[in-house]
Amino acid sequence: LFKRFFNSFGAFIKSTIPKKISIEDYPNIKENEINDFNFNTFVAFDLETTGFKRNTTQLAKSNKIDDIIEIAAIKVIDGKIEESKKFIFQELVHPLKTSIKKEIEELTGITNQMVYNADKIYDVFPRFMNFVGDNILVGFNCINFDCDFLIRAGRYSNIIIKNQFFDIYKNLKKFNISSTNLNDLCKKFDIKNDNAHRALSDSIATAKLYLKLKEKNDKFIS
Repeated sequence: LFKRFFNSFGAFIKSTIPKKISIEDYPNIKENEINDFNFNTFVAFDLETTGFKRNTTQLAKSNKIDDIIEIAAIKVIDGKIEESKKFIFQELVHPLKTSIKKEIEELTGITNQMVYNADKIYDVFPRFMNFVGDNILVGFNCINFDCDFLIRAGRYSNIIIKNQFFDIYKNLKKFNISSTNLNDLCKKFDIKNDNAHRALSDSIATAKLYLKLKEKNDKFIS
């Protein structure tokens, strides 16, 4: 907060940049071992990025990767979504190397000006991981998209991600649902997501979707 206060007046205070972990030394993301809708306490999360070029090894070595510009999460405890400030994380992020593309500005409403004074990912990511703790992280299409960006965030922050991840998208087949779009699924399950393509709104929608599918799954089992 101290740094951000001075940054707002143009008196920029440089962060201590952690030693970056190499691509080769960073472990793979852990998917939930049981891989089913079998837990009630978790953290639902979402990212917004400058574009869609993920942190694949080939792109990482060519420096053509897009950057996180917003990261948000919400805690769900014993099946209850906690929307008070204590249980919510949301921060804009100053991109590491790329600017926000026009189509992303139009999609998210996040502009380069909005993230200009925001902290870099190596400042934001430790706060995010502290918020998450050892909870399971639940996302939508996170294994094939968000996790690649989180790995890069972990590398630049010198933090190994040890949490398990549960990807709702990868577990839709059992419900005979073919949609790949979070907003379409929100409409299908009557979930309001009035600020779609902003990380917090999508995180809350992801949490609600998980709980709807868990309820449906529990009926199948019983």
